[in-house]
Amino acid sequence: MMTDTARRLRPHPRRLRPVSLLVCVVGVGGLLLTLRPAAHPATGLTGPGVGAQAPALRLPDLQGHMVRLSSLQGRPVALVFLATWCEGCHVEMPALVRSSRALERHGLILLGVDAVGEERASVVRFVRAYHAPFPVLLDPSSGAMTSFAVRALPTTVIINRAGRIILHQEATVDGATLARAAFDQPHTP
Repeated sequence: MMTDTARRLRPHPRRLRPVSLLVCVVGVGGLLLTLRPAAHPATGLTGPGVGAQAPALRLPDLQGHMVRLSSLQGRPVALVFLATWCEGCHVEMPALVRSSRALERHGLILLGVDAVGEERASVVRFVRAYHAPFPVLLDPSSGAMTSFAVRALPTTVIINRAGRIILHQEATVDGATLARAAFDQPHTP
């Protein structure tokens, strides 16, 4: 048998309906937000996701030669978006340097992209400090960062032989992850 105090403390079923409805709406809204494509925080632009055709990319390397992503079609490409001040980029570079030659022998093209428009001299010092054997491209306007929906550094984007994005990872990456993503057929859409 319920006491008067217990009855007063027990919520009435009608009072729970609006709360339950609110919890459901917030939950569904949160789910929908996580399913939509990533938007760049500065511009709000939405970039391509995994399975999408990679956007055009045309940037100079440290020697001033233009590199076009379209000219590399037919080979898997890993774009590693980085910055000289990025702590995760400093952590990632030794692993990229160690694995880059083996990955290149198997056909993967590894390209660093200075994503935040730093001065060429700063990027050159960064590349030399790690003895990076792969090209690093300069993106003075951060346009590639926007096109590829890069929201954090480092970010690695792997593009398959058909020009489709098969990996978009916002964290440090190692050689084994690059090899699995670039060469495992199940990842290829």
